[in-house]
Amino acid sequence: MISGRQTASSIERAILGVRAEEEKLAVMARTSAEDAVRLRTEQAEDFKTLAAIRLEALLSKEVAGEIDSVERQALDLVERGRQRLSSAADRRASALEATLAAEADHAEKAAAVDALGDRIEGLAASVEASIQQDSAWKTQQERVVRAEIVAKGRSGEGWSNR
Repeated sequence: MISGRQTASSIERAILGVRAEEEKLAVMARTSAEDAVRLRTEQAEDFKTLAAIRLEALLSKEVAGEIDSVERQALDLVERGRQRLSSAADRRASALEATLAAEADHAEKAAAVDALGDRIEGLAASVEASIQQDSAWKTQQERVVRAEIVAKGRSGEGWSNR
């Protein structure tokens, strides 16, 4: 049978574990959000750069020769942005996968703890039932009761009446 203190300690450890995992998830979520903001800012800068490149090419009347170059640069900028977004999505997916695995592991361990608690309670009940049937235990229990009665009687008399 598990004592109340052991149960409270077990619950407290479980809560601390869940809070630690919650903090990890919060950090991962903040990091992902920061990455998304940073990538959007970079994408805006890339588009601004692209617009400047195109405008410059039009104004310099070298449009014909530079269109291919500008398009390649633009495609490179877009590809780099896509790669950054893909990388952020992969990190987010990995974080989610790790979170789900941790939650599954936690649930499995909690179920194991519950099963062991049930087993301990069953064993404690079995031992208690077998002790109740043991004649030697009954004899000792009767001695304890008599000793308690004698002790209570003497505590009322005081030690000076011996």
